Amino acid sequence: MLRRYIAIIIALAVLISVAGCAPKEKEEIPEESPIQEEANLRNTLVYYLDDIGYLVPVMRQLPWQEDMAMAALMTMISSPENDADAAKYGLKTVLPQDSKIEMQMDKGVARLTFAKDDLKAEDAASEKARIAAIVNTLTAFDTIDSVMLQTEDKQKKLQFGTALNKKMKATALNIESLGQNDKKPVGKVSLYFENNSLIVPVTRYIDAEADLKRAIEELMKGPKKGCGLKCSMPPDTKLLDVKLDPNGFAILNFSKEFSKLTDNPEAEKAVLKTLLLTCLQFDNVKDIQILVEGQNYSPSDAATFAAPVFANQY
Repeated sequence: MLRRYIAIIIALAVLISVAGCAPKEKEEIPEESPIQEEANLRNTLVYYLDDIGYLVPVMRQLPWQEDMAMAALMTMISSPENDADAAKYGLKTVLPQDSKIEMQMDKGVARLTFAKDDLKAEDAASEKARIAAIVNTLTAFDTIDSVMLQTEDKQKKLQFGTALNKKMKATALNIESLGQNDKKPVGKVSLYFENNSLIVPVTRYIDAEADLKRAIEELMKGPKKGCGLKCSMPPDTKLLDVKLDPNGFAILNFSKEFSKLTDNPEAEKAVLKTLLLTCLQFDNVKDIQILVEGQNYSPSDAATFAAPVFANQY
C-alpha cells in the first residue's frame, strides 16, 4: 500500500500530460529509501481523524529510526506536541494520551499489546475508526501483512464488539451508508472528496462491478448530502468518454463546463487531485490525461502540480 502511494509521486505527468505528453518511463522509488531533501526523514503513511470524524491518510516525513512502524503509531497518540502538530491541518490524533503499546513481529504479523483501557472508545464509530487507523497504518509497510490486537488483561473483544486476538487486514475507509432506495451492492469504489484543504477517501458501494468509467461517474455525483464533504467539479459537467491506452493512461474527456475550473485555481487543484487518486485505485492506470470536448485541457498553473501528489502530506 505504501508503495502505491509513493508511486503517485511519479505521476507528475498526470497534470502536465493534459498538454498531450506521452507517458514516461517511471523509476520506482523504494518506500524505505530516505526522502531526498533530508536524509534523516522517511515517507510514512499515518492516519488521523478530521473535524467531521472521517479517517484521513497523511504522508508524513518522520525522523528515521530503526522501527518506523512504531514511530508511525507514536505520532497517532494524543500529546500536546502531536495534537498541536495535527491541529495545524485540521486533524486529530486517534489514540488516547499516554497509550502504551508493545509490538512484536511474527512472520508478517504485527502483534500489538495495549494497556487495559487504551482501546476504549466513546462509541462504535470511534472504536471502528481507531482500529482501522492502527491496522491501515501498519499494513502500509511492506513487511506487515496483518495486525493482531490484544490488551494486557486479555479482553476477547472491545466494548462495541471489535474482536481481538485475530488477524486484521487493511479495511475500506469511510464507508458510505446505503439508503433505503439504493440497489443491492455488487462492487465498491474509492472516491476522494474535499474537506477544506484535506482530501478524504470515501468507499461507496455500487450496483455493478467497479471499473474506471463508473468510478469517475460516482466521483462526479459528489458526496452524500449532509456528510460535510464536497466536490468542486463545475455544475453540469458531463463525462463524455473514458479510454485507457496501452501505456496505462486514463484519458478522460469532459464537456466544456470543466474549463470553468481555470477561474478558481484552488478548486481546480483539488478536482485534478481527486480525479488522479480515484483513477489510481485501478492497477492498470498509471497516469491520466484530461480532454475537454476532445481537446487537451490546459490547467491554469501547470507549475502548481509539478510536485509529489499524495492524498495529503505534511
